[in-house]
Parts: sequence; structure tokens; C-alpha cells
Amino acid sequence: MFAAPPAQRQPSFPLPYDRHYYAELPDLNDYAPAPRQAPRSTSRPVSTASEKAPSLPPRTQTATPPASGRSSPIFETSGSAPRSPPAASKVKTLTAYLVPLPTPTTSSIPRRFLLYTPPAAPLSAPVVGTTEPRLTKLQRKWEAEVREAKESDAKFRSWKGVKGRATKGIDWGMSKTRGADMEFLTRVPSDKDEGITELNLIYPQSMAGTEEEIRAEVVESLLRSHTKAKKDAIIATGLLPVTGLIDLLATPVWPFGGLLEVDAVWLYASVKGKKASGRLTTGLAEDEIKLSFTRADGATVVEQYLAARCHETDRALFPSIDAYHSETDVLEAIGWTVSSGLQSHEDMQWETRRAREDVKMVMGKAAKEWRSTVVKAEQEASKAS
Repeated sequence: MFAAPPAQRQPSFPLPYDRHYYAELPDLNDYAPAPRQAPRSTSRPVSTASEKAPSLPPRTQTATPPASGRSSPIFETSGSAPRSPPAASKVKTLTAYLVPLPTPTTSSIPRRFLLYTPPAAPLSAPVVGTTEPRLTKLQRKWEAEVREAKESDAKFRSWKGVKGRATKGIDWGMSKTRGADMEFLTRVPSDKDEGITELNLIYPQSMAGTEEEIRAEVVESLLRSHTKAKKDAIIATGLLPVTGLIDLLATPVWPFGGLLEVDAVWLYASVKGKKASGRLTTGLAEDEIKLSFTRADGATVVEQYLAARCHETDRALFPSIDAYHSETDVLEAIGWTVSSGLQSHEDMQWETRRAREDVKMVMGKAAKEWRSTVVKAEQEASKAS
């Protein structure tokens, strides 16, 4: 698709950067509308059974995390080891869901969608005798602290209770630094040794448009995300000295910090999102990454869940929904399962809880961002008229 003779091949859309640009980046790895209408009075619809989407490949839990610090949602179709460097004969496919955002009462707004892929499995301790990268160790220990804080029933007045609430607060702040698009991009491997060769998008049967049109919309979305990530990286870099100083001065009163960690995660996510969006657009333009599509009835559950979240955010803009679903319904529809090899029931429960919370968080972010985009478009159209 979009192939041309090697000597004449040119990108079919503007590239966000020169292909050697990212070699200079620091290594952070060692949107006249009709007036609003009052919501229609509808009864609560009943969730209907839907055929499940193709199951995701089994999630393996590795004893030794990759150098990037987090196991990547990459599924290899060649049967090779998950952590070996890619070879020309191997195909590494990243599977993601293309979820259409609901059409608001202002029908003139262009169609948008959410790209979603489940989070990677929690990091596990390395095999005895192996060297664990420092960043990987920090991420693994932070994940363990968040788990301990969320599972703890310590009283607030105790030291463990105060620390747990501080940890949950910092984790909440970190999640607020990334938009729904960044959540997806930070899960896309950007290292050369973990690069993907195929992006498989699963979308509902009801989604209109040809594959060529959907491809163009995917590229436009990646370019928008790339521009936003650049701006965020600049802002986060400028705030590092400020947040560090505030944390230092507040140490006698609040020894847990938080501002510097949140800003550092914002910077990391922005730079990683910038890299990922850039490499994806370049790979799609130069046919280095194959873009494949799969229509699946199970994806309708994800679409309906997102529509319900948008309805909860603004019932005037999004007055009707087709069905209600839980986060568990979404995970079952996309074929999500816990990592293979888990023996502890507590570990299985935690990983399932983590996945449910991720669905709720990402879809909630997408709903709020979509509402803001629609409201902004309304305001601009009102000024122009």
C-alpha cells in the first residue's frame, strides 16, 4: 500500500522531523455549528451481547525487564523470543484499538477517534546474577510503592498511611501530565531495537470510511500529537528547576516531594511521545511500518463505553448512548488476560485492577479532551459568524 519504486519513493504527507533528528534528543531511557439542544429523554439502554474482538496475544511476564524500563505491548508473529533484537525476517506487530469518538450535537466538527492499547505488564524483579538498568529499577520500585499504597489499609494518622496517601497523590499527578493520545504513544516502542514493523488497528464494524480515509486520519492524529508533545517537552524542561527548588524548600514540612517527580514524568512522556509519533509517521510514509486494519464486533463494546463516558461528561453535547458497559466488559471484549506465568492470586488481582483502572482513566481523559475540543470549535465558530 502506498508503495513506489525505491528510487522515486516520497512521503505522501509532511514528515514532522528529519529522520536523523532524534539522534540529538537527550536519552531519557539509562480542533456555523447548530446551537446546543437539550438532551433527549431516554430510558437507560440495556447492554447487548456482542461478538468479541480477536483476542490479544498472551502477555508474558519477563524476569528481566527490557532496557527501556517497561515491557512493551509488542506481539511477535515469528515465534521468536520477546526481547531479542528485530531481524529483517521477523515481524513485530503492535495491536491497538481505533475507537471513534461520539458525534456531538454540533455535527460540523470533524471526526476524531482514540487510539488505545492496554498497558504493559508490571515489571518484575530481575534474575539473580543479571544487571538491571537503573531506570528500570526505579520504575519497578515505584510500581511496587504504588501497589503497596493502593492495597494498604493503614490509618491516615500513621506514617505508613501518610506515605501511602502521598504516593497515591503523586501517582495521580503523574497521570494528569499525559493526555489520552500520550498514553497511547508512551506505550509504543521507540527504541530501534524494539521497533515495530506493523501497526494493526482494530475498529468497530459500524465505523464509516475506507481504509485510505482512516489511514489519513491516523496520520493527522499522529501529527497533532507530535506538535503537542514538542510544546509540552519545552514547558516541562523549563519547570524542572522550579519544581526541584520547591520540593527542596518543602522538605522539612513535606519530606515526600512530588512536584519534581511529576514534572520529570511529564518531560519523559512528552519526549517519548514525540519520538514515537515521529517514528510512526515516518515509518508509515516510507512503508517501513505496515498499517493493517481489522473490523471486529467486539470493538463496539469499547466504542459504546467511550460514548457513555462522553455522555457523563456533557449530556447536552452527547445526549444519547447505545449501551452501558463496565471496565471489565471492555477488557473481556478486547481479549485482555493477565500475564502468563503468574502464580499468586494477589498478583492476578492487582494486574486486573490495574488494567480496569487504566481503561477508566484513559477513556475519561479522552471524553474530557473531546468535550474541550468541541466547545473550543463552537466558540471559534461563534466569533467567526
